Amino acid sequence: LSKENQLDEAVELMEALARINPDSIMAYANLSVFYLEQGGGKEKAEEAKAQSMSIRMRLAAKEAMQEHQQKEDTAKIEAEAIERKAMFEQVIEIDSDDLFANNGLGNCYNILQQYQLAEPYLLKAIEIKPNHTVAYQELGRTYEGLGQIEKAIETFKRGIDVAAQKGDMTPLKTMQARLDCLLAKPESKQDSKQESSNAPI
Repeated sequence: LSKENQLDEAVELMEALARINPDSIMAYANLSVFYLEQGGGKEKAEEAKAQSMSIRMRLAAKEAMQEHQQKEDTAKIEAEAIERKAMFEQVIEIDSDDLFANNGLGNCYNILQQYQLAEPYLLKAIEIKPNHTVAYQELGRTYEGLGQIEKAIETFKRGIDVAAQKGDMTPLKTMQARLDCLLAKPESKQDSKQESSNAPI
């Protein structure tokens, strides 16, 4: 509308947008331009521009606060993982075949993003109990962290089968969501195409 010189209608729409969403930077930024173009609206234009800047600053401050909170939460989770890791290590010293200690240690290493260290413990947990659903979920996460996408896909598929047989719906849904996400990635589709082209006719 503004490009077609229908400034009154353009202003009306942007004012309506500002009422609907008082935090709309776009509404106030456009209004500051439109008021000037209407002529004689310099004061209103300055007010709209100031409002736009105020919203930008407020949203930036809010985003910074959320980022800070997220870092604090991550630090807390990592500190707890380090504590639990020490406990699981003590259990494994006593009994290397303890299912929950192996799975727990793998989980702690995943949280700490030490994926290479997580892998052997999670493989051990599955060896101890092949239908331990959450071990597949954690191992899939490990392979994702290592960038071994094909292994992650294979692990999640196996885990989903196990979860379906046991009726473990929560890990099943989590693994299905991760599997869908991985299969939607271009590299996964490319791998599938290559496998198809290499398959015997």
